[in-house]
Amino acid sequence: MGRIQIKHQLGILLVIGQLLIGVWLCPVYGSENASFKLSQALIRIANRADYQLTMMPLVDEPNVVLPAHQLPLRQQLEKLLKNTQYSFAIYPELQSLVVFKRNADVENDKTWERVTITGHGANHRSILNSSVSISHLSQQQLNQHVPYSTAELFNLASGFWVEDSGGETNNNVAPRGLRGGEGYRFISLMEDGLPVVYDGIWPDFFLRQDLTTESVQIVKGGSSGIFTTNGPAAMVNFNTRKGGDTALFEAKWTQGLDYGYQRIDLFASGPLTKNMYYSTGGFYRTSNGLRAPGYTTDHGGQVKTRVDYLSAEFDLAVELKHLRDTTGFYAPIPMQNPSNPTGISPIDAGRSTLLSNELRFLSYPSENGFKTRDLADSQETSLNSLKLFFAKQLNPHIFIDNKLSISHLKNDFYTLVNQGNETLMSVQTLLAREDITAFMAQYPTARPALTYANSDEPVSLTQSLNGNGLMTFAYPLAANYSQTQWINHFSAQWLSERWQLQLGQLIAFSDYQSLPYDRWLGEILIDVKHRPQRYDVVALDSHNRVVDRLSHNGFLNFSGPAYIRGDGSLKSYSHYVNFDYDISDTLQLDIATRYEHLTLNGSVFSDVETIEPVTNLKHKTASEFAFSRSQTEKEWAYSAGLNWQFKHNNALFLRYASAFEMPRLLNLGNRIGYGDYYDDVPSDVDFAEPVDLTFFEIGWRGATDVASISASLFETRFDPLPFTVYQGLNDQHKAIFIDTKTQGLELEFLYEVNDYFSVAGVGVWQHGEFAGIPQSYSESQYNGNQITRTPKAQFRIMPTFTYKAFESTVTLAYIGKRYSDIANHFSLPAYTRLDVNLAFALSNQIKLNFSIENALNSKGLTEGNPRGSFSQTDEYYYARPIFGRHLNMSLHLTF
Repeated sequence: MGRIQIKHQLGILLVIGQLLIGVWLCPVYGSENASFKLSQALIRIANRADYQLTMMPLVDEPNVVLPAHQLPLRQQLEKLLKNTQYSFAIYPELQSLVVFKRNADVENDKTWERVTITGHGANHRSILNSSVSISHLSQQQLNQHVPYSTAELFNLASGFWVEDSGGETNNNVAPRGLRGGEGYRFISLMEDGLPVVYDGIWPDFFLRQDLTTESVQIVKGGSSGIFTTNGPAAMVNFNTRKGGDTALFEAKWTQGLDYGYQRIDLFASGPLTKNMYYSTGGFYRTSNGLRAPGYTTDHGGQVKTRVDYLSAEFDLAVELKHLRDTTGFYAPIPMQNPSNPTGISPIDAGRSTLLSNELRFLSYPSENGFKTRDLADSQETSLNSLKLFFAKQLNPHIFIDNKLSISHLKNDFYTLVNQGNETLMSVQTLLAREDITAFMAQYPTARPALTYANSDEPVSLTQSLNGNGLMTFAYPLAANYSQTQWINHFSAQWLSERWQLQLGQLIAFSDYQSLPYDRWLGEILIDVKHRPQRYDVVALDSHNRVVDRLSHNGFLNFSGPAYIRGDGSLKSYSHYVNFDYDISDTLQLDIATRYEHLTLNGSVFSDVETIEPVTNLKHKTASEFAFSRSQTEKEWAYSAGLNWQFKHNNALFLRYASAFEMPRLLNLGNRIGYGDYYDDVPSDVDFAEPVDLTFFEIGWRGATDVASISASLFETRFDPLPFTVYQGLNDQHKAIFIDTKTQGLELEFLYEVNDYFSVAGVGVWQHGEFAGIPQSYSESQYNGNQITRTPKAQFRIMPTFTYKAFESTVTLAYIGKRYSDIANHFSLPAYTRLDVNLAFALSNQIKLNFSIENALNSKGLTEGNPRGSFSQTDEYYYARPIFGRHLNMSLHLTF
C-alpha cells in the first residue's frame, strides 16, 4: 500500500488565485443591488438553503435583486416574488421548494419541471423545454436504494445497458448502441460539472454516491459532446449538497442481513457566518462480499467537505475530498447449460467465487526476490482532490463561471481471472496436455498425477473430484494506475430577452506516473468449486513417490501473455460556443460547437522472459524500454437542437450531434497486445485514432394531472470503433476497426393512479448491429449481427404503494437476449429479476428501510467469457452471473 504523494504546483495555484482575485475585485455594476433573472435568483436561493427547486418554465422573467440571505427562506421568497405572477410552496420534510403561477393548484398541477443545470447552455432551461434527453435522479430516489455501486444507478435511467456484477467498482455501462464490456467509454462521469477523469480510464473507482450527493443528472447524446470531454454518448453529473441557513444532520446505517455488510453514512450542513455555509459528509463500509471468498473484500470510505460563500456580487466555493477504499472484483465463474445457465456443481451461480483463502497470499519473483501479494488488496483506490468554484454576474447581461479541480488518483489492482473456455477441462484431458506429456517423457516409468500444492500427498478419485472431475486455471492479473490531474472549466454567458450566448474553455492536464496496463503474473492450476484449492502436476513412481514436479505451489509458470508498464502525459484544450435562441414563446433553438486540441506523450516498457532460478519456471519482468510516442489530435464536435412546446405540458424535440472520443494514453501499450517482446516495434503502433459518433434523436415529453411520459426515437453510429478480441492465453490480441449502428426507442413514464398507488417505468428497445468490418477479414461475415453483450429490449416497471407512514416499491426488470460472441452463436438468455423495497417512517426524523435484491433468486448472465474467441460453442464455459438474493436493512436519521 503506497502513500499518496500530491505534487503541489504552487506557481500555478498562485496564478489562478491572482486571476480569481482580479475578477473578484473588478467593478460590479449594481454592487449590492446586482440584478438577476428571476430563475437565476431562485436557483441561488435554493442552493444556499439546500432545497430542491422545482418550477414550471418562467415566462417574461423580470430582473430581480437578491434578498438578504440571512432572512428566513420564506421571507426571502416573499420579497423576491412579491411583484411577480409567481408564488411558492415549501415542503421542509422533503427539502423541496416549488414555484408556480399564482392561482394555480400546486397539489394537482403536474406541468412544472425541474430546472436542469447539466448539459445546456441556457441556465433557464427546464427538462420540458430542453432539446436533449435528460434523466434526473433526486436525493429521495437515491436514498431509497442501498448504495452499492455507481453502475447500479444507471438502471434507474433509460438508454443504458448495465453490467454491475463485477462488484462495487470496475463495472461496465454501455450507452445507446455500444457493446458491453467497455467500462464507461463514451460516458463522462462528472462531479459538480467537472469530469472525474479526463479520458474515462476507470472513472467509477474514483466516484462514490453517499449522503453528500444531492442529485444525479444524466444527459444522453446531443449536447454531452459539447460541455464535457470524452462523453459523446452521455454526461452524468453527480451534484453535491450545499449548506443552507438551517443546520442539518443526517446519519444512515446499513446492514446486510444475510451476508457480511456494514456501512455508516454521515452528513451535516448549516451556516458558518451570514455569508458562509458548509456541508460535510461521507461513509465508511466493510463487507465480506456478495460472493464471499472467506476474507474481507471491501473496506474503506470517503469524506467530502464543502464551504460556500454567497453574496449578491459573487459565489465562491471550496471543496475537499479524500477517498481511500478497497473493493473486491468478481471475474466470471464456471457455468454450464447455455440455454438455462447454472453453475457447475457445486458452484452456486449467485454466490460462488473462484477466490479463496487458499489463493489469498501468493508469491511472485521480482527484482528483489519473491514478493507476496494479498487478494484482500484487490482494488485499492486513493483520491485526494481540491475543487474551487467561482461565479460572478458582471452586469445584468454578463455572467462568468469557473470550476477548477486538482486531484491525485491512484489505484492498485490485483486479482485472479480466467482465460478461454478451453481452460475448463477434465483431469484426464489436463494430464494429456502437450506440456505435461513432454514433461512425463523424461520419466518413462512414472505416471502423471496431481498433488495438493506444496505437498507430496496425491489426490485420489480425480475423476469425481468435487463431483465434477474438472480442473481449470487462475491467472493472476495486476495493474497500477497513478496520475496527477488538473481540469478547469471556464464559461461566460451573455444574456438577453430572447437569446443566450455561452463561450467556454475546458483545459485538462494529466501526468500519469503509471498507466494501468495488464500485467499477467502466471498460471495456477485449481479445481472447480467455490473457494478452490491449488494443485501441482507431478510424476509419481510405482510407490506413489514424487519423482519430479512440473509446477510449484500450483504455478505452472510466472509468465503471462504480456507484462508491460508505461507512463505519459496529456494536455487538452477545448473551446466551445453555444447559442440558445427563443424563436417564439413555444419554440427554442440551440446550436453549439466544440474544438479540442489534444497532445499525448507516452512511453512503454515491455517484457523480457527469463527462467526463475529457484523454481526453474518461466518468468517475465518489465525492465526493458520499448518505445515512446507523441501524437497530436484536433477534432470538432457539433450539436443542434429544436424544442417545440406545442401545449403547456407537451413538447417535441429534435437533436442532431456529431461528437468524438479522443484516443487515450492507455491505447499505446494495449496495441502491443499479447505476444513476444518487440525488438523492432512497428511504426504504426500509436495511440490509435479518435472515434466519431453521430447521433440523431426525436422525442416527445408530456404530462397530465396524474401522469408524465418521455419517449424518444434515436439512432447512433460509432465509427471507427476499435474492437479487440482475446483469442486465448498464448495468442495475440486480434484488433480490428469497425462501425456499429443502432436504432432504438427509449421510454420513461410515471402514472399516479390515486393517492396510494403509482407506477413508474423505464425501458429501451434497440436494434444494434456490427457494420463495416473490412472484407479483408474473415469476420466480415458477421456484419449485420447483433452487437455483443447488449440486449435488444430491456425494461423496468416499478409500482409503488403508499399508505400513511408505509411505502413499498417493487421493481420488475426484464433483460432481453444477448450474444457473448460476434458470431452470435453463444447466446446469453433473457432473464427477469424482482427487487422489493419497504420503507417505514417511524417519525419525521427516523426512517427504516428493508430491501430484498433479486428476491426470486433469478439466474441471469450479464456477460459471457470476455477472454474467449470470436465464436463460442462450449458446453462448459465462463460467464459472470448476477448476484443471488440478498437482504439489507437501513436506518436513516435526520435532525
